[in-house]
Formats: sequence, C-alpha cells, structure tokens
Amino acid sequence: GSEMCIRNRNCIKVSINQDVLQPGSRARTQVAYFPKGWRKDAPVSWSSSEPHLVTVNKSGLVRVNPDAQVPREGAYVDIWACTTDGSLVMDCVTVRVMPATQSLRLAQEQVALSLTGETFAGVAVEMQPESLVGLAKVRWESSDESVVKVSASGAGEAAMLYAVGPGNATVTARAQDGSGCSASLTVTVQ
Repeated sequence: GSEMCIRNRNCIKVSINQDVLQPGSRARTQVAYFPKGWRKDAPVSWSSSEPHLVTVNKSGLVRVNPDAQVPREGAYVDIWACTTDGSLVMDCVTVRVMPATQSLRLAQEQVALSLTGETFAGVAVEMQPESLVGLAKVRWESSDESVVKVSASGAGEAAMLYAVGPGNATVTARAQDGSGCSASLTVTVQ
C-alpha cells in the first residue's frame, strides 16, 4: 500500500528487497512503523495470499515453494503484515512470482572483436518462457577479463562485451533462479 499514513494514527509500511521471485527463491521483508515510537509493543504476524506458492515465516522471510506450478505469465501474491497487539494495523506488499527458467539461448555463438575496429558488441539472451525476459535475473561472466569484459543491463537480459586484449574467452549467461540454465558464446579478440 503506497497511500500515506493518516496523521496521528499508528500505521506500518511493508517493503521487500525483491519484487520478482521464482520457484526456490527467497526475499526479505521489512516493516517501518509510523510514528516510530510504538514499534516495540506491536509485533506483526505474516501471511501470504497464495500460501501454496509463497510462504512467509514469523520473521518475515518470504520463500517461493521450489515445486510451485507457476502459470506461464506469472502470479501476483500479496504478503501481509498485521500487528498482533490488538490494534489490527496492517499493510501488504505484492510480489510477482514467475515460472522457473526452462532454457537460455544466445543469438550468437561466436563474436569477433578487434582492438582497433569493432571494440564492443551487444548480446541479448533469449529465455523460455519468454515472459521472464527483463524480469528474471541473469548473471554474465567472462572466462578471461584480460580478453573481454562484460557489462549487463537491467535484470541481465542483455550485455555489452568489450575487447580488452588479444585472445579467446568464453562469455556465459546464467539464470539466477537455481534452474541451472546457462548459455555461452566464444569471443575472439584480435
């Protein structure tokens, strides 16, 4: 809820450190109390609007069921915090749960760069299901940063490869959802 707290009324605001999750992933919530002074008397209890997909423990750790059957386009789940001191002050944060990555592919298998001409190239990753592009995190790495450096954009759906020195290196994109999906290409720098 982003509506501001009503003046002179106790309220809480829930936030979360990641708002797109996949099966097996975790996130941590935080509760801010307004005004600040009443926090110690008002612990919160947590709940999830879709407990078969997402659970939240008593310390506010959110976890997506690793075996969750998530629809292709994803699902929105509300994580609620409610004070347990009888004041029933509550707030929720919404997370988007996306399916696990099924495959990663890079459009190119080989990229040639030169230190004088084409010193960099852009590469995009293709993901299945396609609904994950721009949402699911992908980490890029170079097998030899003295040959090629990699700089990813956004969630890692695209990267720039920069020639550093002559040689060959492998650039790998890896899904960060625990699915084990990855894709690689060879870079030759002359």
